[in-house]
Amino acid sequence: MQKTLHAKTKQIVGLAKLRFRKDAIKSQAFAGLRAVGTTVTLTRRSADDLAAAWAKADPSGSYEGTSLADYNALRTALDTAQASRESARTGVKQAKRSQQSVLKDIHDDLVAWYGTATRVFDTNTETGALIRAKIPT
Repeated sequence: MQKTLHAKTKQIVGLAKLRFRKDAIKSQAFAGLRAVGTTVTLTRRSADDLAAAWAKADPSGSYEGTSLADYNALRTALDTAQASRESARTGVKQAKRSQQSVLKDIHDDLVAWYGTATRVFDTNTETGALIRAKIPT
């Protein structure tokens, strides 16, 4: 989604600058715009700047079949994709924490079992010798 929004931003910034090159007022709205797409944050910032300039200078204009409403839908789609991605990351983090908690509980149970088993079964017994010989500590 980020690449799509960046490509569309880059295209429209160029077209708007070209379209309004002879209109001093409208060209001023687009003059400082750049399409930066190196990160999601920069892509979104460039898109927001373009949308603001577009709404101010040419709200009913269309560029290569893309209206301001279509462009805003792309911006919203990026937000939705980012929110979904963050939600998935949060879910993975929670699952890892839960798994680590379960593993810690299992470890604690095994340590407790070993402690009890070595107290119940003396070293001189067959079971005690087996426990001490085969179970890593």
